[in-house]
Amino acid sequence: MPWYVGTGDKIRPVKPGEVIAGQQHLKELLSLLPDLRVVVTMGVPARKGWALLAGLFPHITTLTTWHPSGQSLNPQPSKRTHVLDTLRLAAQLAAYRFDPNGPKERF
Repeated sequence: MPWYVGTGDKIRPVKPGEVIAGQQHLKELLSLLPDLRVVVTMGVPARKGWALLAGLFPHITTLTTWHPSGQSLNPQPSKRTHVLDTLRLAAQLAAYRFDPNGPKERF
């Protein structure tokens, strides 16, 4: 979702119709980020929503991980490790792609 869902006090689960409604806005946002190379989806709704758009952005690498809420992470510490490892990998992929000293493609 390209916007917050919930009230001022509490976030709530994303509704399927909201995922559909957010697609156009997300496409517009992504068109403003031409150098974006990595997307990390966090949770099942984000993964499903991104899957509907990922084909339009084949140059973007997609990584998936758990939702970062306490409800998701606190019962299983391995999930927290997975989230952190996924974010580290995303940072490495993004840094490598933009490394001016990295390998150069020649055609």
